[in-house]
Amino acid sequence: MASAFPEKSSTPRLLSRERLKSFSLLPSRFLKEKFLNVKKKVSNGVSFLPRIGPFLPMSGTNEKLPSVLQKQSLFQVSPPELVFENFATQEVSEMVLSLVNKDKFPRPVKVSMERSPHFELMCPNDVFHIVPPGTSSPLRIRFTPDEMKNYCHELVCLTARERIVVPIRAIGARAILHFPDQLDFSECPVKYSTQKTLLVHNIGNLAADYQLSTQSPFSVVPARGTLGAGDTMQVTVEFHPLTIGDHSGSLAVCCNTGEKSIQTNLHGEAVDANIGLSTYSVKIGKTFINTSNYTTMFIENRSNITAHFQWKTFPTEEDENEEKRRQCCLLQPLKEVPPDNFIEEEDTEQEEGSSEDHTALLSYMVQEEMEKVQEDPMLFSDDIFSIEPMVTLMNHGAIDAPFTYIHTTANVGYCFKFAPEEGIIAPGGIQTIQISFNATVAGRFEEEFQFSVAGSPTSAILTIKGRVSEPEPTLHFNVNELDFGDISFGFPSTKTCRLTNPSPVPLSFKLRMSDDGTQPAVSSFDQIRNDSDPSWTEGIHFYVEPREFTMNPRQGTIPPQGHQDIEVTLCSNTVMEFYRTMLVDLEGFGSGVASLSITARCLVPELRVYPHMLLYDECRLKVPYERKFLVVNDTHLPGCYGLVPQKRMEDTPVFYSSPQPCGIVQPHSIAEIPVVLEVQTLGEHRTSVVIGVFGDERNPRSVVLQSTGRLADIYPVPRLIEFGRIPALQPNSQTFTLFNEGLVPRDFRIETVCKPHCYIIEPREGVIPTRGKIPVTITATLDDTGLVADTVQLFIGNSLWTTFMLVAVGTGTKIVTDKPFVPELSLGCQFRYEHYSPKFKPQPPKEKRTSLGYSAFQMRRFKIRNGEEPATALRESWDPAQPLGAEAFSILPQSGVLQPGERQQVSFTFSGHLNTTASVTALCHVEGGPTYEVGLTGEASHLSYSLSQREINCGFQMFNNLHHSTVTLANTGKIEFKWMLNLSIAEQHLPGVFVVNPTIGSIAPGGKQVLKFFYMPGVPGAFSRTFQLKVGGLDPENICLKGEAFFPMISVNLPWNIEGNEKYEQLMKHLQQYSQGNKSVEQKKTQTPRTQILKMENVKPRVPDSGIVPNTQLQIKMVTMLIEEAALELQEMLISHLPNSFPDKELCQSLVKVELPEYVLDMGTVRKGYTERRTLMITNPGRMPVSFQVDVSALQGTGFRVNLDQIQSLPHRHTIMLEVCFESAHRSRGDVDVLLPIEVAKGPTYNIRLRATVLELSLHLSGQGLEARLEFSPPALKMGWTPQWR
Repeated sequence: MASAFPEKSSTPRLLSRERLKSFSLLPSRFLKEKFLNVKKKVSNGVSFLPRIGPFLPMSGTNEKLPSVLQKQSLFQVSPPELVFENFATQEVSEMVLSLVNKDKFPRPVKVSMERSPHFELMCPNDVFHIVPPGTSSPLRIRFTPDEMKNYCHELVCLTARERIVVPIRAIGARAILHFPDQLDFSECPVKYSTQKTLLVHNIGNLAADYQLSTQSPFSVVPARGTLGAGDTMQVTVEFHPLTIGDHSGSLAVCCNTGEKSIQTNLHGEAVDANIGLSTYSVKIGKTFINTSNYTTMFIENRSNITAHFQWKTFPTEEDENEEKRRQCCLLQPLKEVPPDNFIEEEDTEQEEGSSEDHTALLSYMVQEEMEKVQEDPMLFSDDIFSIEPMVTLMNHGAIDAPFTYIHTTANVGYCFKFAPEEGIIAPGGIQTIQISFNATVAGRFEEEFQFSVAGSPTSAILTIKGRVSEPEPTLHFNVNELDFGDISFGFPSTKTCRLTNPSPVPLSFKLRMSDDGTQPAVSSFDQIRNDSDPSWTEGIHFYVEPREFTMNPRQGTIPPQGHQDIEVTLCSNTVMEFYRTMLVDLEGFGSGVASLSITARCLVPELRVYPHMLLYDECRLKVPYERKFLVVNDTHLPGCYGLVPQKRMEDTPVFYSSPQPCGIVQPHSIAEIPVVLEVQTLGEHRTSVVIGVFGDERNPRSVVLQSTGRLADIYPVPRLIEFGRIPALQPNSQTFTLFNEGLVPRDFRIETVCKPHCYIIEPREGVIPTRGKIPVTITATLDDTGLVADTVQLFIGNSLWTTFMLVAVGTGTKIVTDKPFVPELSLGCQFRYEHYSPKFKPQPPKEKRTSLGYSAFQMRRFKIRNGEEPATALRESWDPAQPLGAEAFSILPQSGVLQPGERQQVSFTFSGHLNTTASVTALCHVEGGPTYEVGLTGEASHLSYSLSQREINCGFQMFNNLHHSTVTLANTGKIEFKWMLNLSIAEQHLPGVFVVNPTIGSIAPGGKQVLKFFYMPGVPGAFSRTFQLKVGGLDPENICLKGEAFFPMISVNLPWNIEGNEKYEQLMKHLQQYSQGNKSVEQKKTQTPRTQILKMENVKPRVPDSGIVPNTQLQIKMVTMLIEEAALELQEMLISHLPNSFPDKELCQSLVKVELPEYVLDMGTVRKGYTERRTLMITNPGRMPVSFQVDVSALQGTGFRVNLDQIQSLPHRHTIMLEVCFESAHRSRGDVDVLLPIEVAKGPTYNIRLRATVLELSLHLSGQGLEARLEFSPPALKMGWTPQWR
């Protein structure tokens, strides 16, 4: 059930690194700040709020209630975090925290800090302070370190509306990297890489886990690593500008201390290199069709760098990227096909089990095409023009130069071809030589080629060098992505993929994960072995990043055309969304030749602990008692929990431990934590216990053990009666023993609070002898499944002596037959021709088939038109050609006359027997014209349909919420039929909103129609509505919708005061008469003669004052009737919106906003200076968990106070204790009367009238002679209503 209380804050307790990184310093200024003395610092930083959340929520659910919490905090804390730096061992340091009240009224705030040997709050701890409006309250924190290390703590400020957590950190040993303030690259060629190397020194006293980052066009290597204290390393910064002009950036340095990052300013100027073309315009001469022509140009490099060039299609990189985006967008529609276009195809594929494969294949193909687009270098390409590198021979002489190519077979010379191989070059002329190369071997080569020139003593030499690479080896995965989905913190999850080698040679591979750490991660199975591990409450402390991914195998060799299955296991110790890449390195070829994307989301499941307060009641000193906490996991992920062991001291009043403190709770299940308690001192005790959730160390579950140490004389053993898992509606028994260690026999009576009809107690009443014992048997017959808890009350005489718990888990079903089916169902001996039916009702079939009788009729109409228009009329006649089956068809009219341009409508009627098919040919004769043939086919069938369900079990629903269910109506026959569905006329006047959509329609053969039922019960209690379905001419059929409606409610073990309210008095009188009548009938049926005698002898009924209602069950019934009355009054408004719209949420919520009678808690007379306490039991009598909030602001300045203000998700039939305390020290003499509201989420508001009378006693002594008289003022003491139990 959703709650309306504010969500629990998910902000971490320690200040996030992202917020710390938002402030960067130059290295020189950072060094200056780090060596300042912390005592000289003033906490005057930027003031913004630390983590603020709702005050002490019971659980971490996301439910919300109408609350008094403000969206903006009433207090401002400055600074938001206290950080002690540069401290010395055993030297005292102090910092001041300011708490400012931004409200217009004085506000109380309680400042508390857990006890620590290193941090001390220099003001009263765990007490309230009143902060005037607009002023600040200084808080001084003292820090005394005993060694040079990091410390962390926190300060908590509690108000009636919020909880403010201020982190406190002390940074001892630190890593400090020495970087320059600025790095200048001066002038550098554009589109060229220029590098500078820095020598970095760690001048700190701690190893630095560093991370370096910068922005384009700058880059840095290495980007991350570890540098030991006092060590040095080289850092290379590269400047690669793509455009000319000035460029600036910063080199950010972040270390593992969580402090501000430092940054080095980077600057460089990009200029064009002296590289040019021989011409910037190329004109090719006239060329015949189907022939080629060419011209030559030169690229000249006059700079001092090697120039690598490419001929591109687009002038800039931005234009290239725009074209790539355009091409990817063209591929996008293939990837994002609208679902409506493939409904029929998907349905067919799902039946064949291949839809997922086709979708994955389509996605893979699109992904491959998009990768090709991204890898395209966008070189120049044209259907007509081409650019190729050429070799030219130039004649610098004055005469013609005949030349000839000299062939060679050395090395790779035979792989080259030159065209032309010979020719004559005129004086000053140029001959272009085209070279082709067909490599046959891999490796580097350098070859000289000679051209002889007639008349020249030396040859012209051309040197060609390069490297021939083998075909790139290819590996690919069988999937595009490994998606782990949601995984639980610390729980290993494994996925499998396949790496395939399609190449003709074996390949040796190594796998690595991007951005993964080196320190092994901690699994939940290791964590539960040690309940004293500090990571339960402080989290896991890694010296380096954790290694959360494991690949098996991590390396190996894949044979040609072979494959290797890879198991990837993720054990996350970080709550985050993972976007990682698994890279494949090949020996001898390169790194990252293949990759696979890996995604996952690590979560910590929300575990809830019940009960919030574990009651041990009266415990004999130093005697162990065992109870159990229940750890409930309603999520789809497993969780790991651990009870933090107790730190005992000499004066610890209560010892507790657990034989099984840690464990794992599976999804949607419940685990138990047994807690053994041993009270050491007399009196009442409330012992706080912390249950940690692995991965959620910032939000430990705090629960309470409540016990009372006493030298008991009457007590039950055991105090927790556990039935375990028992089948519902079947009796199961457990036994406990009542002990009397007193010196007199004592009368006792035992009762159960919540469901007395489910339990039989023998004996229920009796006498415990002196120093004796009596065994008691409780037989439970549960009427429900799931967790059931009840309270057992032990009365000694007429007083409630003690209470203890009864717990069971109902299993099985709540429906049984009056005759068993196993081991056999015997029908006995019966007459041969008579039917005998056993007395049980089978479920109705899901499909209904109804016959139409012996025949069905289906009409078809045929239109014929004379296309010609002769001067005379045409006469036509019809004649069925085949006698067999023709009797099933009739044609009207069988003959007639058509005037020119006239039409005649012809009716064909088929009358066949059930499940028969007939086929004939009808002939239409035209006098003086042709004969036309018309094929007739008919089939007789019956209407049949099926319903997915005929009874909609809505279960438990909120009576004022709109819900919906669906039923599918399918046409299982061969004939289209019409249908109609409406609410039964007899039930249309009943309260609530019950609508179905659609209400009419038709369904073709094989078709389906989803019927949507929308309903809001309107009033609490069981509801049932019947909708009548009419299909064709068949008999109507009923669809029943039923369930039970409820509303959130609570009950308090206090009486009501309805005196003077005529409405309440009449209603209560009616309920009492009805209850007494039912009670007397029930007692006559269930009581044995012995129990009747015991009740007559021992029970003394208590008659309350006029106008007081002490019976809790009557109170619950009266609240239900008041809700019903208010809902019926608004019924007309609810249905006025129909059928166009449904009632709005505001109107629905108003159904529970009724005025209820007030509970009365009268403390009676309290002497001034004394404190009076009462403990109330608030119970959830409803069907679902309930959340409520106590408005403690109403008690301010009244002397009354309570020990809690809000509870979330109190389970069904569970009870929580509310302690009400009245302090009279600061109250004047007289009556105190205050109203305490309790707001129930999505339910009514309950009010408790708190009363007390403050008394100041005065003693008067007067007398005459020997006679004296004592007088007290006031002369009488007034006692009020209080709960009756111990």
